[in-house]
Amino acid sequence: MTRKPLYIIKYDNHGSGGFLCPPGHPAHAYSVEGYWGGVVKPVSGPDLIAGLDYLLSSEDRDVPAHLKARARQIMDSAVLVPSEAWIQNVYGYFKNSYSPDGADRNVSHAIMTGKLHCACG
Repeated sequence: MTRKPLYIIKYDNHGSGGFLCPPGHPAHAYSVEGYWGGVVKPVSGPDLIAGLDYLLSSEDRDVPAHLKARARQIMDSAVLVPSEAWIQNVYGYFKNSYSPDGADRNVSHAIMTGKLHCACG
């Protein structure tokens, strides 16, 4: 019998990313740790470090319903405070990208231009 993964929601005021998320977003303060086999490994640490959206993003994951509900509660209760500095940071991040056809607003399809290029050209 294999054990189910153990997921822990951690509030450490560091989060697990989300630099494009506005101030007040849970990504700045919460993270999720996952331990495969259901056992915390103090020496080697977690097998997974992710954001709360990891728990909510897939029905296929073996996440207990109460943990999904807690993650959803944290996300829903967040008070997002978009500031002028945050808006400038986001626009600055995407300043050298554009839509290939001028209509597609999906940023994952954006073409990046600028001085930074990979070694492959």
